[in-house]
Amino acid sequence: MPRPNWHTEQLTIDESDPFANPPRPVERIDLTDPVMLRAKLTALLTLEGKLEDRGITCALKARPNACCSACPLRDTARVQRIRALCRVGLEQEQTLMTMLVADA
Repeated sequence: MPRPNWHTEQLTIDESDPFANPPRPVERIDLTDPVMLRAKLTALLTLEGKLEDRGITCALKARPNACCSACPLRDTARVQRIRALCRVGLEQEQTLMTMLVADA
């Protein structure tokens, strides 16, 4: 059986530090404060309305009992135009779930 002939001398290795530029700060929400959770949900619904005003909508999200986190199209190229709406829908679901857990 022939041995593989790997050409590794042309391989470029990224030696930069992946932690040198940390991502933007994450918004901290007090999970015990229902006022903050409602404010977050209100902001997300307002953002969804602004996207709709710009013509960015999703036929699947508009259906009853639709779930953005289970959407089979969410990470595909077919939803490139509505990717911001996908992110808003996911955040809405996470916020609602947090509210349900906090009330439990």
